[in-house]
Amino acid sequence: MAKNMAFRARNFNRNIALGTQNFRRNIKSSKGFTLIEILVVMAILVVMAGFSVASLTSFGRSSNIDGDYMTLESSLRLAESNSQANLGDSQWGIHLESNRFTLFSGSTYNASDIANNKVRTFSNGVVLSWSLADGGQDILFNKGKTSTINTGTLTLSGSGNSKQLTLNGEGTIE
Repeated sequence: MAKNMAFRARNFNRNIALGTQNFRRNIKSSKGFTLIEILVVMAILVVMAGFSVASLTSFGRSSNIDGDYMTLESSLRLAESNSQANLGDSQWGIHLESNRFTLFSGSTYNASDIANNKVRTFSNGVVLSWSLADGGQDILFNKGKTSTINTGTLTLSGSGNSKQLTLNGEGTIE
């Protein structure tokens, strides 16, 4: 019996030694990721996210110009139709500034006449420039007609993009 116990103890020790050896071998050949592999993948994801944000930002700025362009164009058309319809028995016009414009009624723009002025501010980064035949800041439509004496071009620009409106003497907006 003592011999049997010694044999069992020897086999037990040998099995433990082999198990420890196999355990160490399994750790070395495990199928996990190393820290360097994880860092490389994270760096790639950060670079891809940076490109995505830059692309979306550029798209957002472009859509700002498009939206402001449509607002300016529709306001010009509104001033034109209000003048043609003799709305309020008055002329209608647009007063231009680099960061906003004002739809107004009357023969001249009056900043203190809040009741007859509708101010529209452009999006951040969008700037208006203009070149009118009379050199001023106002586009005034003739009462009862669609024509204007203030012909010229209006340009909205920002972040490398620009859109242009052209206004001719007949009041046509292109």
